[in-house]
Amino acid sequence: MTNIDWCKGIELSLVEFATAYDFAGDRFQVEHLSAPHRRPSHLPYGQMAIYAFWHDGHGWLKIGKAGPSSDARFCHQHYNGCALSTLNGALRSDPVMPTFGWNRGAVGRWAAAKTCRTNILMPADLGPTLLSDLEAFLINRHKPRYEGRRSYAR
Repeated sequence: MTNIDWCKGIELSLVEFATAYDFAGDRFQVEHLSAPHRRPSHLPYGQMAIYAFWHDGHGWLKIGKAGPSSDARFCHQHYNGCALSTLNGALRSDPVMPTFGWNRGAVGRWAAAKTCRTNILMPADLGPTLLSDLEAFLINRHKPRYEGRRSYAR
């Protein structure tokens, strides 16, 4: 899958979601950040988000959500957190990933340098149910490598 394909894949999924939920998809603001990317500095006030990390050769790694009060989750935890629910924690726990050129102390820098990121921002007034439904829809559609306690094998 090329960079163009991962962008189009998410955008097509958003159209399918909006159609299935009879929802105006123009309420989504989509931002694609190719590798290397800068991690976000903040979650805009009054917004909630879905974020997704993609790596050439491994496909989607992580898809998650950040509510309007989850600035740290959106901006920092996936780059420097160690919980398995973060990209950083999942990468550290995956026995295959060190073969791709990072050391345990530099996982966050590797993620910013080697992964692409998509941010899907939407107004917080759409509510947490829509946010959770969209996250579940994208996880089901794109099968990211790291979701909860899922096996790393595909």
